[in-house]
Amino acid sequence: MQETKASSKLLDAYAEHKGETIASVSHLDKWGNLKSHFHRSREAFYHAESLRVFVREKVEPGTFEGLQTEILDGVLDTHDGEHSDGYARVVAVTEKAQSLVLDAHPLNRSASPTDRRGICHQLANDGKLTWRR
Repeated sequence: MQETKASSKLLDAYAEHKGETIASVSHLDKWGNLKSHFHRSREAFYHAESLRVFVREKVEPGTFEGLQTEILDGVLDTHDGEHSDGYARVVAVTEKAQSLVLDAHPLNRSASPTDRRGICHQLANDGKLTWRR
């Protein structure tokens, strides 16, 4: 599974938020909001992966990676800010990614809010963002 690291980072953020061990997705059954967030996050991750594949042959090489870099640059202050826990951090970062103005980037019109959230999870998967401190 491509998003294994991103999923485990989310589970770790939820564990910090709830103050207990969450070893698998099935442990989220007792918290509907976290289970829903997890599934939305996975969907967003795959949305971003689909965008990466879709634009691969339509734009210059490195264009998607440039979008990832712009989103990373745009969310780093939020990421590095004070948050009560990892879940609060991931929510704040993904909200920030959705609101970024990326008018100068050629994929701006193609990157939906879901794609932008997904790119944050891709960046977490790549070790560039961490939800839990």
